[in-house]
Amino acid sequence: MFDAHPSIVIPPECQFIINLKKKYLGLDLWTAKTVSSFIADLKKQGLIESWKIDWSKLRDTLLSNVYRVDYALACKLVYLYSFSCFEKGNPLAIGDKNPGYSFYSKELQEIFPEAKFIYLCRDYRENHISIVRAGFEMSIIAATC
Repeated sequence: MFDAHPSIVIPPECQFIINLKKKYLGLDLWTAKTVSSFIADLKKQGLIESWKIDWSKLRDTLLSNVYRVDYALACKLVYLYSFSCFEKGNPLAIGDKNPGYSFYSKELQEIFPEAKFIYLCRDYRENHISIVRAGFEMSIIAATC
């Protein structure tokens, strides 16, 4: 629902930030080779295809800013180049609704010190029903709730 706002970008779920952090966080200099590697690794991430990223625009933007790029900026650009069915003006906020990131808030805060976290408490019964309907095989009901 947040993504419907013209100034907010929140693509579908994909946990690439944590998955690629070890390889790309802390690189002092991004080169054309780094950009190509980053995009190749990004394309291997589960569910990233649902983002419908314009890969050539992302690559061009990263390459044109290669001397200013760091991991946080590269990740933000990925979000900004994701597709939304809603018209976007000038995005003022980037968000992520990935439940898996709830386990990594400290690491995410290190990458994005300016980040704010919003905790939404969902009815545990509805959460369990949603997980079952999605076909996730989680045998411990308490874990899904």
